[in-house]
Amino acid sequence: MALASLAGPLTGGLVLRADLFGLGWRPVMLLTVPVTLASLAGATALPRTGGADGLRVDKLGALLVTVGAGALVLPLALGREAGWPWWTWAGFAVAVAALAHFVRGLPHRPDPLIHPAVLRDRSARRGTLLVFVFNTGVPSFTYLLFLHLQSAVGYSALSAALTSAPFAAAAVLGSRAAPALTRRHGPTVLSVASLALAGMCLALAPLIGSAAGRQAALPVLAVGGTAFGAFTASVFTLVPADVRGPAAGSVSGLLPTAQQLVGSVGVTAAGLAYYAPAADADTAFRHAMLYQAAAFTITALISLGLRHRPDTEPLHGHSSHSGRARM
Repeated sequence: MALASLAGPLTGGLVLRADLFGLGWRPVMLLTVPVTLASLAGATALPRTGGADGLRVDKLGALLVTVGAGALVLPLALGREAGWPWWTWAGFAVAVAALAHFVRGLPHRPDPLIHPAVLRDRSARRGTLLVFVFNTGVPSFTYLLFLHLQSAVGYSALSAALTSAPFAAAAVLGSRAAPALTRRHGPTVLSVASLALAGMCLALAPLIGSAAGRQAALPVLAVGGTAFGAFTASVFTLVPADVRGPAAGSVSGLLPTAQQLVGSVGVTAAGLAYYAPAADADTAFRHAMLYQAAAFTITALISLGLRHRPDTEPLHGHSSHSGRARM
């Protein structure tokens, strides 16, 4: 994940700078095509398993979640620039109705997409909330940094990517250190990493406004990237380890779903903070960084409720899917 977050912006910046065939920004979108084809080709190398006997796909549940997620993400992505027209609020209403119907029906379907025990398990609820709140901050942070550097500071896409590179590069180091840190310190790793990210955002707010400050921001971004890598690599071990019984399998699938879905929520909230009335662009960036710091501070508080299980064996991947994990 860290390598991808480093390679993606750099590749996009290079493509924009090259202006392939005079198409401007459009080739950046076309990069998705070869990446998708390569992913499909690579999927053929994955081991094949037979799955659980008698377990079927919850087609109704999958449909409700897909409709609900789509109806939520689309207005969040387009609503602010469109001025929040009626269809955005209709989309939110559809999302609430679809997701509420999905949750209400979990105990009554033979093979639910999420095991109903997730709703009753305190650790599962807390862990999902933890990942949810954390990811209202991470995607929106990189979005805001790129937005400000290009729209207010005047950087090109490539220069903005190079400025943010220490964050992504240091995330590799943080993720490598995470297994040892998790074994020794347990959920404390999550609290410290979250507070480090909050401190990074507060430190960046006054630095980005000047050329000298932007140079000084590079090591600050590296510290934040290390914290990001440590948190992400640890949370997908600690939360499932804190859940017992039939909820454990579903949680291991639910966490990455929450991670991906909530990014749009965070980007919208951070965008509202950035575009709120402000004296100048630097003040707008400070407003946005205060939002980011608040999100990471709340994450640290939530992580205090996780229990430390000394027998936890950290995973080398960012999530595992076992048992009834299918989401």
